[in-house]
Amino acid sequence: MIITRNIARAVPLGLIFPLLASAEVSQKVEFMVPDYMRLTFEHTSTYEQNDIPIAVLHEGQVPRKTLMGPTRRRSWISKNDATTIDQFAELMLSQLDANKYETLLDCHDKVCGGFDFRFQIDVLPSPHVYINLGNFRYISLKFGSQYKTILISKLANTLWLQINETADEKNPSSAKSIV
Repeated sequence: MIITRNIARAVPLGLIFPLLASAEVSQKVEFMVPDYMRLTFEHTSTYEQNDIPIAVLHEGQVPRKTLMGPTRRRSWISKNDATTIDQFAELMLSQLDANKYETLLDCHDKVCGGFDFRFQIDVLPSPHVYINLGNFRYISLKFGSQYKTILISKLANTLWLQINETADEKNPSSAKSIV
């Protein structure tokens, strides 16, 4: 009987501690992509290196922060889309709490660095993502140890979206899921 009471007291603590430990993870935002977008690629790795651009191209290089941790890459496409890249970016960014997420980089095609910038960032190959060098927007965001990058590109009426999410975890045995 004493053992049963001790177990009954320990169970609520066992349920609470994991919730406290994952408080930051529960704060992260899962982007809601419009229904008209078609998912073309999704890959999740448990632990890998990922470079997050933090500034525009400077002296031939894109300044970046190197992270180690779980990474999730996804891309979507939309045909016959009348939305501009800025309108679409605002739709995505409106889902975030601006007081919690820090914008590390938000730039457009030529301002980012154009051709040279494009080849120094993590971009999925075509047909998953196509970058129109004259009409794309790149955004990198940070919340605690969670990082997100958003790449939006448009050519004629076709819009491509790529979202990468990474958690900065130095130790692979403690890496949390970003899904």
